[in-house]
Amino acid sequence: MVIESLGEGGGLPTGGSASSDSRRNSDLEAQRADQGSADNVLTLLERAEEDFRSAAKGAAQAAQALQGEVEVVVENKLKDMNLTRTWVRETLDNARACVAVLLPGTQSPFDPALFKGNGSLRRMLSKRVRVRAVADTTFSGTECRLWLLDFDARGTGQSVQVQFRVLRQSIEEATQSCKPTQGPWIWPLHDHECSLALLSEMESLREDRVPTLRKFLWALRLVSLPDGARSSALLHKHYGNAVAYAFAWSNLYVKGLWMLLSFCVICSIPFGSAGPADVGTELSVPWHLLQFITLLWARLMADEGSSQRFVLRHGGEAEVPVGAQAAQEGAAKVGKYDTEALRADRAAAKERDTKHVAKHVAATAVAEEEPARQHNLAALKLWECALVASRFKAQNALLHKQYNWDHQPLSEASQKRRRILLPVLEVVVLALFCAVAIAVLALFVQLNVYNAFVWGRCLEPEVRERAAALGQECRDPQFVHGFSGWLAEVGSDIGLAILFDVALGEAAKAMARGLVSLRNYKFEKDKRYHELMLQLGVEAISKVGMFAIVGFFFLPRWGRNDAYQPGHVDNVFDAVRHCGHLWDFQICSAFAGEARCSDTLSCIAQRLDFVDRRAVLEKAVKGPFVVAPFVRILVTVVIPWFAAMLEEAVTKDTRDASSSRLGGSRMPKVLRGVRHCMRVAFTPIARILGLIFPYDGDSVGGCGFVARGWPFGPLRPVDTADPLHRLIGFFTGGREEAKQKAKLRLQSSLLQVARKEFEPFAELLELKMNFLFVLFFAPIMPFGLLPTLIARILEVRFKSTKLFFVRRRCWPSPAEILHTTQKTFSECAVALAVAWHVGLVLVTYNRDVASLGAGRIIGIWLGAAAGANLLLAALSFLLRRGWHLAVRRSQAAKVLGRPEFTV
Repeated sequence: MVIESLGEGGGLPTGGSASSDSRRNSDLEAQRADQGSADNVLTLLERAEEDFRSAAKGAAQAAQALQGEVEVVVENKLKDMNLTRTWVRETLDNARACVAVLLPGTQSPFDPALFKGNGSLRRMLSKRVRVRAVADTTFSGTECRLWLLDFDARGTGQSVQVQFRVLRQSIEEATQSCKPTQGPWIWPLHDHECSLALLSEMESLREDRVPTLRKFLWALRLVSLPDGARSSALLHKHYGNAVAYAFAWSNLYVKGLWMLLSFCVICSIPFGSAGPADVGTELSVPWHLLQFITLLWARLMADEGSSQRFVLRHGGEAEVPVGAQAAQEGAAKVGKYDTEALRADRAAAKERDTKHVAKHVAATAVAEEEPARQHNLAALKLWECALVASRFKAQNALLHKQYNWDHQPLSEASQKRRRILLPVLEVVVLALFCAVAIAVLALFVQLNVYNAFVWGRCLEPEVRERAAALGQECRDPQFVHGFSGWLAEVGSDIGLAILFDVALGEAAKAMARGLVSLRNYKFEKDKRYHELMLQLGVEAISKVGMFAIVGFFFLPRWGRNDAYQPGHVDNVFDAVRHCGHLWDFQICSAFAGEARCSDTLSCIAQRLDFVDRRAVLEKAVKGPFVVAPFVRILVTVVIPWFAAMLEEAVTKDTRDASSSRLGGSRMPKVLRGVRHCMRVAFTPIARILGLIFPYDGDSVGGCGFVARGWPFGPLRPVDTADPLHRLIGFFTGGREEAKQKAKLRLQSSLLQVARKEFEPFAELLELKMNFLFVLFFAPIMPFGLLPTLIARILEVRFKSTKLFFVRRRCWPSPAEILHTTQKTFSECAVALAVAWHVGLVLVTYNRDVASLGAGRIIGIWLGAAAGANLLLAALSFLLRRGWHLAVRRSQAAKVLGRPEFTV
């Protein structure tokens, strides 16, 4: 550039050679090219830097926007959770007791003619009971009127279950003179929103501070949650003590099963097997140890379960006693209003009559200044609430003596005759019922044995030799018949489980209800307790009796047919000679002849060796012990839900006009034709299934439901509003919406009364039977504990669904009857289990039982059972005493370790 400027200025001589000029020009062009390329590179770098900065800025903005969106989503989720929690709390706090009453004709529960001079009851009903909806309908052709009533509990401070009990007692007392002769009378209603809120509060809305692992362990019922007895408290408040007690015992029982399963695994690890074995051999040591652990576990469960407080505390979700928590909640509620001035007013009012107190406070409120007037009005309002609450508490104290409206006054002579004759009648009926039940259940054992050894040909030597050549044993029908044999065995087990767990329970309930009705109890509590004890005793004797026959008569060989030895080719079996002394062979011969009775249960046992007979006992145990818990869940929860849905879908009745199920008239023509075909084909089947599983026979008309279908006629709502509210509804436009809601409530009440009732005792009865089977059969079939535990966990998870959505709501009741029956049954079950296991060792698994005399066996049996019971009671006392002392010392150490207690 300098050279170029000088040349152009003319300061230098210009006369050079042409080569030097061209060289100079080329150098200048090269310099210009290099400079241009450098400028281009710098420009590209600057553009790349700008692009990078813009991209980074865009990425930062996108990340910021994404973070904002995430924060918004999280915030909305938290808001939704808070709104859900708020809705749940408000729904549960505002819940009210609602009942449905069905009266013949156009009868009203508020009719003055019903009270017969009982003015206080009439005033209470008119002041505290509100009408939610009324409709005329029919039941099996009889005109009747349906009332939906709820309880106005404002200012009373009473829980929902107390409202239900007061409402029931009041309405039953008012309407017992005009109750219907058939069909339902009065029943409690589920509130759909309250059920969802309870389910959410009990299952999903847990505190965030509880770790996920802790929640998972509680779902398996291994450990309790640290947030208090939420489920127990809510169930107690809304459904009563009996339901809360049934839920708590289910949770406690699952915890106990985990403990027993752990002990069984520990016993099986060092020995390789803890199943039954011949007495006196080395393999019998782990089996005897497992028997002892099972009995000790049962003794501990019975002793700890004898305390109702222990059941509610450890069976709920609480690590804090339920009573202490309730006291804290009660103190917190009282603390809102319990100021010094109100305490003084309350103490002064206790010394005066209620009317004088009200007049005095009202007169003082008019005479004094404004602050004092407001204070005294508040005191007056508080005292009004206290008076109402005290009245309901006094009424609630009488609910433990709920009157039995089926009671009929009898003369003294009639009562004396009943006291003498009824015990004899009960003994005869119970003996016949137990004998028939044991015989029917034993037929299923006969069926299993027949399928395996006669139809399955496992008694034939050729089949046994073929099985031995394959390294197998022929003890089931699938060895010969394959898949069909497996289906026959599974079908037999399922049929036994259904008969064992469902049919026997319903039959025992009907029998107990009929016998108790003859005693004509005056109070509901006495009637219910006697009915429960009869049903419990009949079921236990029937179910245990079947296995006692198999274990103590079928399995041991008592020495009468030493001439025939199974497995010896030279022996020829003769049914008359070898089975003629057996009672089942004699009964069969009396009806069918000796030639057709060679395949009876005891006669087949004579052709089996000891190992095969023991396998028959273990196979008989499998159905009630392993299969029955799962079948119970199916027949009480899953099948009823499906059967009710199927019956409502395929049948045509008045429910079609009051609901839009299956689309109604808006359904396409093809689908309407399909629905018509389904109704024609499946209506009888659906009604039979509905009557068996989901529906209560008394509420749907009994067996007539199969022929006539839904017993209730169309609903014709009755407008009970006063003219002023009708006029307001006409102008505001909310009248039609209110009518629609009322109609839905009325239809829902009829759908609910058709269901079977949720019975806390039935839930505990199932648990009692399972507890008994675990005691009897866990040492015989240790691996059966695992499916039993899985079934119990599933049953606990399904219990809430069964309570809220599958069954009809039960009346709240105290837990004293359930606790008394549970405690009595646990003590009897442990004593029976000790006698059972002593008998297994002494008789069933003893090959030399024939060498012992009958008197010697009975003496050793009774003595060993009594000694074992005393030993278990002493060990249980020592273990529980040591555990409680250790817990108290640990709590004392925690308290003394606090800063305020340090020296």
